[in-house]
Amino acid sequence: MPVSVKKLAGGLSAGALAMASCVAAAADSVSIDLTGVEIRNATNQTRSSAPATIDPAYRYFIDFSEDTLVRGVSGLLALRYPNPTPLADIMEEFEPGSSAALHSSVINPEGTHPFGLTADDVGGTTVISGITVTFSMTLTAAINADGTASFSLTNVVVSPASLVGAMRFTSGSVVITRGCVGDINDDGGVDGADVEAFFVLWEDGEAPADLNQDGGVDGGDVEFFFTRWESGC
Repeated sequence: MPVSVKKLAGGLSAGALAMASCVAAAADSVSIDLTGVEIRNATNQTRSSAPATIDPAYRYFIDFSEDTLVRGVSGLLALRYPNPTPLADIMEEFEPGSSAALHSSVINPEGTHPFGLTADDVGGTTVISGITVTFSMTLTAAINADGTASFSLTNVVVSPASLVGAMRFTSGSVVITRGCVGDINDDGGVDGADVEAFFVLWEDGEAPADLNQDGGVDGGDVEFFFTRWESGC
């Protein structure tokens, strides 16, 4: 929750005010262009946001933009997807529910870089022209020590490769945005509703309540939550 410099001025030194000004001017998001990246069997590819950087945060949102489109460029995939098609639709065809991996959030307990954001395995099977096609890959996003972000496609399997061919991104990007730990319900504010939402997760032992990422849901997560909640983020 933003706090104005004016409100803080009475209790801050000149140096602290300067620091608050720097925070206000933080790079809140960064975009990684996917145009031209191919989904091809046994082919790993990585893209970077460089030179653009993002400032450290305790939480991040990782989202594929709504214009992320892919088309087949060879083999059976060129027959099935001759025109740019939403990546989410293709993923749902191979494995219903898998497109959820295109929108996620992650906690960075230390609030520093470098930090590995996410590594999701996605894929499934479908039938194209009577042939069963298998598709899988690992989607990995990270922020490097210098604040640049990276996105990788690894462990790519498109089988049978000789018949299926490959797909290519015609547009779209991965957008990484700094988020707020205290805003548990993601309504844009930090208030009592977030406390209630957190304790619902915490009492049920849900994974999202493991805010300090130590593998358990306990008092340490309550302390971490209220530290961030009281700071407004």
